[in-house]
Amino acid sequence: MNTRTPVLCFLAACPLIAGAVPAQKDFPPLLVESQETSAALEAAPEHLRPDAGVYVLTSTGYRRVRESRNGFNCLIERDLPGAFEPRCFDAEGSTTLLPVVFYRAEQRARGATRAYIDREVKERYLKGEFIAPRRVGICYMLSTRNAVVDGDKVSRVGPRLLFYAPNLSNADLGSTPDLESRMVVVDEASATAMIAVPVTSARRTRVNYLSPDDMTPLSQAPEAARAEPESRDALGGQKPARCTLNQSDDCTLRAPDR
Repeated sequence: MNTRTPVLCFLAACPLIAGAVPAQKDFPPLLVESQETSAALEAAPEHLRPDAGVYVLTSTGYRRVRESRNGFNCLIERDLPGAFEPRCFDAEGSTTLLPVVFYRAEQRARGATRAYIDREVKERYLKGEFIAPRRVGICYMLSTRNAVVDGDKVSRVGPRLLFYAPNLSNADLGSTPDLESRMVVVDEASATAMIAVPVTSARRTRVNYLSPDDMTPLSQAPEAARAEPESRDALGGQKPARCTLNQSDDCTLRAPDR
């Protein structure tokens, strides 16, 4: 795919383009502010959106258009033309990671190459001008139209949760790119490394988590089954007695074994 295709043409939303692309190499197209704001907020869960801060990209870098009232800040990262990464950082990420995002955008606006920016960012981390997240935190990416930078190309990914994991690698967690482990470390072994956990819609997440499909009980050895005739659950615990609708109101449950 041609990564220089305007980002919202890639997303079948060309009307968002607001003006001419700046002359600097690899600088993404500017977007209509109101629609960029709305798209940035797609990254966050609905209950966080009304009070989240928002930044939009301009020809000189990011500009705040709405102040945060809950510690969360949302924007769309676009390191390459064609990239479209709505993100919403918590308070820790807003303090430690957003300054890096802002710096990269400012340098791109001045015409700096990615290689130069990468070197400068690394140097600033070494000097302590940038710092990695100091505690566990989260960056939401719940938008359904993520197009993320993967090396020198852009790839489509679904909604995901990103947990700060500075300097962690996939080998540390035993995770693999095929998501067999249900997660993957992105930007691994760096100050900006995060654990990415793919997610579905809120409704499907609730159903899958609260009502798992497979509740098949484990089989007991014959000796154990003879020794413990009472009903047991899948993990070997005694199933609690339940009052039925046909029993009286003063029905009592037997206290569990201790």
